[in-house]
Amino acid sequence: MKRVFILAVGAALIVLLGAAPAASQEGRGLVVINSNSYNYPIMDYIFPRLYRLHPATGVLEGAAPENLALVVDAQPTAEQEQTIHLRDDLLWSDGTPVSAYDVLFGLLAGRGNVPAENVYLSRDSVTGVAVIDESTLRVRYVAPDCSNTARTNPYVIPVHVVVPGFIAFAQDLSVERPGMISVEDWSKAYDEAHLSEHSLGEDMYLPAGLRPAPAERSGEAGRLTNGDLAILLVGTTSGITLEEQFLSGMTNLLINPDFDRRADLLAHEDIQIYDAPGWSIDYLTFNFADTTIPRSAYTTKGELLDQGHNEFFSDQRLRQAVQLGIDVNAIIEVIYQGDATRITGTLPSNSWGYNPDLQPAAYDPGAAARLLDEAGWVDTDGNGIRNCFRCTTAEVGTSLLLRFSVESGGSRGRVAEMIALQLERIGVGITYADSNPTNQRFDLYLGGYTYNSPYTLDPDQTALFNRTADVAGAMGNIGSYYNPALENLLEQARTVPDCDINTRAALYREAQALLADDLPMFGLYVRHEMFVARGIQGFDPQPGDPFWNLLNWRVSS
Repeated sequence: MKRVFILAVGAALIVLLGAAPAASQEGRGLVVINSNSYNYPIMDYIFPRLYRLHPATGVLEGAAPENLALVVDAQPTAEQEQTIHLRDDLLWSDGTPVSAYDVLFGLLAGRGNVPAENVYLSRDSVTGVAVIDESTLRVRYVAPDCSNTARTNPYVIPVHVVVPGFIAFAQDLSVERPGMISVEDWSKAYDEAHLSEHSLGEDMYLPAGLRPAPAERSGEAGRLTNGDLAILLVGTTSGITLEEQFLSGMTNLLINPDFDRRADLLAHEDIQIYDAPGWSIDYLTFNFADTTIPRSAYTTKGELLDQGHNEFFSDQRLRQAVQLGIDVNAIIEVIYQGDATRITGTLPSNSWGYNPDLQPAAYDPGAAARLLDEAGWVDTDGNGIRNCFRCTTAEVGTSLLLRFSVESGGSRGRVAEMIALQLERIGVGITYADSNPTNQRFDLYLGGYTYNSPYTLDPDQTALFNRTADVAGAMGNIGSYYNPALENLLEQARTVPDCDINTRAALYREAQALLADDLPMFGLYVRHEMFVARGIQGFDPQPGDPFWNLLNWRVSS
C-alpha cells in the first residue's frame, strides 16, 4: 500500500518549484535534490501531522510538546467517539491560528482532494466529524479500537490559504446540521460547493520554517529557504541517471538510489550514507479457497458462504514446502545487491509489533521435497513437475502447477523469476496469473506493503486476516484465511484497557508467532532505505525521515 499525498500539496510544489535544469552546488546553505528522487519525505517534513510518530518504531507519541493536539480524551475502548483539543499557541505565517478547520480538511483529504469518490476514512476508521469550536473537534469511529488515534493522524493544512472558502463552508454546514456529520455528508457537500480551486501561497510552508524564494540564476526554479539554508529541486537531465547527477556534483542529496547503483555509491569515501532497514516489505500470500469459484466470505446479507478449499495450499505441508524451497538470501543478494534484510512474519522489523524472537525459515530444498513426498505429491510422469499421487486435497493426477500472481512495479518481476526457478527445483511448477489479486484466482501471490504512514504504522492487521475482510474484488484477506485464535488475539490487542502499548505489543508478537506457524502469508525481506549526501553538516537521517533536522543543516561546499 503506497502512501498518497494530498493533491493540493503536490500542486503547490509543482507550481512553486517546478522543474529546472540540473544545477551545481554554489554557495553555503544550498541543498540540491532531484525532483524525481525526493518523493514524499520532504512533504512530510514541511507539513505537520496532528500527532508525532517516533520515526524508528512508528509509536504514536500522544502528547509530545511539538504536537498540535496536546489534550485528547482517553482512547475510545468503551465508546466510539473521541474529542481532540488543539494547542492555542501555534500560528500560520500570516498570524492566523492553526484551527480545527485545518485538521478537518486534512481528515477529509486523506487521499487526494475531497470529492466523495476519494474519501477513504468512512470505510476505514472515521465515520463522522463535528467541529465543536475553533480549537476542538469530535470524531466518531467505526468501532472502539486502540489503533483509531494512529489512523486519525492527518496532515494539518493551512486551509485558509489552500482552499480559502473551506472555513465558511464548514461553518455553514455545522450550523445547518448541528452535531456529528458523517464523512460521506461532509464530502458530498464539499463536492457540491465546488471549492476545489486551490490558492497557493507561501503561508502553507510555515510548519517547516521555510518560505519560497525567487530563482537566483536564469532558468532555475524557485527555492524554499529559511534565510540561511535553501532547498532547490531540479529536474532530470536527459540521458543522465539520478545517481550520475549526484556523483557528478549536479545534486548533493539523493533519496533511495537504484539498488543496482548502491554499491557504486558505497565505494565513494567522500559521501555520507544512511543505509538501514526501512518500512517496505515483500511477502507471499497463499490462497486457502477454491480458485475456480472465487467469492467473498459473506453474502451482502451477512450469510457465510462456502468458499471450497485450495487444491494445494489447504494442506499446510505444501505451504511449508514453498517457504523452505525459496532461497530468500539469494534473492536479496542478486536483486537487491545485499541491501535488504530477511524478516519473519508479516510486519517490517522496525515495527513495535514485530516479534524479534522468531527466526526466518532456513532454505532447505531437501526438507521441502520430503514434505511434498509426505503430502502425496510425486513426479509420476518424469516431466519435473509433481502430481497428486496420494494427496488429499486434489484429484489424482493433478499437476502441482501454481497460478502465481505478482504485484507489478519495482523489482518484483525479477524476484518472481527467481522464485519460479527455485520452486521448479523441488518439482513445483509456475504459471503466471492476473497481477490483480483481488479476483482471488491465484494460488500464490507475491506482493509488497509499505508501512510508512500513520495509517499503516499501527501493527493491527485485522484488515489482512479477519474473515469479514475477505471480500472478492477488494484488497484485504485475499487468501481467504480464517483462524479464530488469530482473530481473538487481534481483537484483544485492539481493545486493551487504556491501550497500553506494552500489552498490545506482546499480543502482536503472539499473533506473529501464530502466523509464522500456520503460514497463511510470510514476509520475505524488508528493503533498505538509502539516503546519500555530500558536504551536508548535520545530516543525520532517521528511518523514513531524512529531513527531520533540516533547519540545522549547513552545506560546506
